[in-house]
Amino acid sequence: MILNSVANSGFNVDVFVPSAIEPTIEQVHEVIDAASKKDYGLIVGIDGGSSLDRAKMAACFADREEKIDDYLPERVKALPRFGKYASVKESAIKDYDAMLEEYYSARGWDKNGILLSSKLKELGLEWTLTKS
Repeated sequence: MILNSVANSGFNVDVFVPSAIEPTIEQVHEVIDAASKKDYGLIVGIDGGSSLDRAKMAACFADREEKIDDYLPERVKALPRFGKYASVKESAIKDYDAMLEEYYSARGWDKNGILLSSKLKELGLEWTLTKS
């Protein structure tokens, strides 16, 4: 078995077994949270499909401060390298946090990306609001 071979080679091994075959975003966050709690030198996904996807996301996002939902790669934030807007400095994102805040506000979300009660009412989903 792969796990025994790796462990017997002197490596510390942890196993994360997800609860579902097709992950929800919450389960993806679980994997990232688990991976961020230790300083892993290597993350390996065994099997295929979504298992490998989870391992890749954990490896990419475990040491990042931003949420996976809000992540934009640096190439997206930077000035375009070619094309019509390559020399237009205004096309680069200057204040990502302000842009994200404006985006959330335009959608009717709070600063954490959660729907505001006013937006739920607008969508006819006021029945989802709990009474305090």
